[in-house]
Amino acid sequence: MCTPGCTEPYGYGAQLSPRDQSAQEYLRQGTHVLTPIMLHTRAMDDQSLQSEFYETPMNFVDPKEYNYPGLKCAEYWPEDTVTHEGIEITVVTVTQEDDYSLRVFTLNCDGEERSLHHYWYTSWPDQKTPGQGPASPGAGAASGKGPG
Repeated sequence: MCTPGCTEPYGYGAQLSPRDQSAQEYLRQGTHVLTPIMLHTRAMDDQSLQSEFYETPMNFVDPKEYNYPGLKCAEYWPEDTVTHEGIEITVVTVTQEDDYSLRVFTLNCDGEERSLHHYWYTSWPDQKTPGQGPASPGAGAASGKGPG
């Protein structure tokens, strides 16, 4: 998955993360280019800098708007059984709760079988932390954050 500010290689070149792509589009539309001296003067004025920060639009782009294969925000788990690099991954159970989904997988490689619990926190806001946490579904299991 891609974190803000990173690039992931797709095809022949690197693809910007959705957050960076949106930021570049916003900056391209800027009409007031600052010289280094103007930038320094503005940076020294805390109130002006803070005002400009709050005028900048926040990046709340729905990840589904980006059609990049393998992105940080797509469902990367199988719906039933798949074999990837010699490892057979099978969905055993799916439990839907208010704030999360729990998928139990079995992983089988060369006769060795392991169990994996995958928690997808569906109420977790994109690129933020939740205001409060739900009751803990369990401890000691592998977890994964859902889209976003």
